[in-house]
Amino acid sequence: MKNDGVRNLRGIRLESALFGLLGLAAGAVRYFHLRTGFEPADNPEIAGLAVPGNLYGMLLATASVLVCIYLLVSFGISRFSSESGAETVVPGRVNGKARTFLILSALLAFFGAVLQFVDAFSRFSIWGIVSGGLLFGAGAAAVTTARAMGSRARGEGTNPPSVLLAVFWACAWLVEMYQGVSRSPTLLRYIFPVLGVISLILLFYFCAGYVFARANLSAVFCGVKAMLFFGPMNIVGETLFAWQEGTLLTRNGLFSVVRPEVFLLYGVCFAVAVLCLVRANTVQTAVPSEEEKAGELGDAAASNVEADAAETDSDVPDADLAAEETDTAAPDAGKAEEKSEPADEL
Repeated sequence: MKNDGVRNLRGIRLESALFGLLGLAAGAVRYFHLRTGFEPADNPEIAGLAVPGNLYGMLLATASVLVCIYLLVSFGISRFSSESGAETVVPGRVNGKARTFLILSALLAFFGAVLQFVDAFSRFSIWGIVSGGLLFGAGAAAVTTARAMGSRARGEGTNPPSVLLAVFWACAWLVEMYQGVSRSPTLLRYIFPVLGVISLILLFYFCAGYVFARANLSAVFCGVKAMLFFGPMNIVGETLFAWQEGTLLTRNGLFSVVRPEVFLLYGVCFAVAVLCLVRANTVQTAVPSEEEKAGELGDAAASNVEADAAETDSDVPDADLAAEETDTAAPDAGKAEEKSEPADEL
């Protein structure tokens, strides 16, 4: 039996790894963009505005648009394609590699929640406290979400509500980020971090949708690829720029740079855990070989021949019965002739 599941699984992992490498390269470009793409603070009138025609900014914008178009097309194909056929890959049980990345993502979520609580209590922000609580719950539910995806693939039907905590937290973080950047007149300053948060939302949303049978696994892979591209782009670029500026280890850098990058790294580790979780669907995707198909056709032909022979045998007793009726009719005709002879003599 030929199996396309292993080949498709390798292709998915290879494509996801390519997105991760592109994200790392985009992070290096983002670092140079932050260094050269904005006006310095020497002139207060134009300080922070985007430099017209900056090469790194154009490269980032072009790459981001192409990635978004590719992911949108992939999502559209997976959304409107027929789901009657069996999926070639399915989430399996939590293995060693997946468990390692899930635990790492949970630890990053807990560390980010601590930073969120410290910043929220220092500013007396109720929204920040709620967001930190959601993040703490999302980190605790990381392993539960992975197990629920495997249970749904096996048809066990477990739908824990805790898988939605990460979605709620990511949406709350997007609102908080927009409140901080909405007054900035420079779109290129904050659009890439916003795309990173949106990728985080899509990843957790599609995973939760798969658990509740509202999304297929192809949509989950679209979220994984988006996270593996926009996550490393912001992590590498923002961290290198803050390190070069000497603000990474300051209090401002801890909450404005380290905290959001920890959030994104949490999503990246969870995306890698999802890739480690999937396996080839060897049971449902097996395709018969040509020899087996020929054997099945031969068996069908033999069964048809046997059926025809059985019908022919069933016709033979009818012929015997007709012969017996002919034999019984002959003596009756002889008796009739014997009775007619005395009548002639009279």
